[in-house]
Amino acid sequence: MTIMEERHTNPLEAMDPEALHRLEPQAAAHFRSVEAEAAYILTLATETPDTSAGAMFRRLREKYGTFEGFEVPSRTDSPERWVDFSE
Repeated sequence: MTIMEERHTNPLEAMDPEALHRLEPQAAAHFRSVEAEAAYILTLATETPDTSAGAMFRRLREKYGTFEGFEVPSRTDSPERWVDFSE
């Protein structure tokens, strides 16, 4: 038995009644019940890919492999310049 099954047969029973009330117009606009709208929102929230920099790097590494032996070449196209803030 899962945690949700132990606590509530319907996860919406655990939600704040005011939150459910605020969800009613959105559900009606989408021609859904409040329960169906809440389920849809939870589905979207759990399907949305992680867009953090670390997650993007992991996806790139999975797609293209590791970067072993790769070195960033030094810039030779322009001399070093320092910004003068003395003025």
